[in-house]
Amino acid sequence: MSFGPAPFIQGYNVVVDQKANEPPFEARPSEENPKRHGFFRVHPVQSGGKDSRFAQALLLDYGLGANGLQLSGLLRDYLVQVYADDPTLLLGSADLAIGPLRIPSGFFVLSRQNQHNFGS
Repeated sequence: MSFGPAPFIQGYNVVVDQKANEPPFEARPSEENPKRHGFFRVHPVQSGGKDSRFAQALLLDYGLGANGLQLSGLLRDYLVQVYADDPTLLLGSADLAIGPLRIPSGFFVLSRQNQHNFGS
């Protein structure tokens, strides 16, 4: 894709086995070949843009990801680091982007478990 703010990085979500309430969580169907979905671009929030609700956050823009016609393309997630000394714990706020409307839809916490490499 050649549109959207620069610089940016790209990411995706991984389906994990949710049988356990404690880590380590395991990717499905396997750690070596996880099911990837919800692709997004990550970039700083652009002041004055449609998706500028949290100016100090990073924006995960699923509308710029390779999601085709999937509903995940409507998501816009804002992320902030919770503790200055722990870059692996993030607080997120999710919005639904429907045309020019942005509808807040919830909060979530992310914690990095491991790294996956995909399609360079």
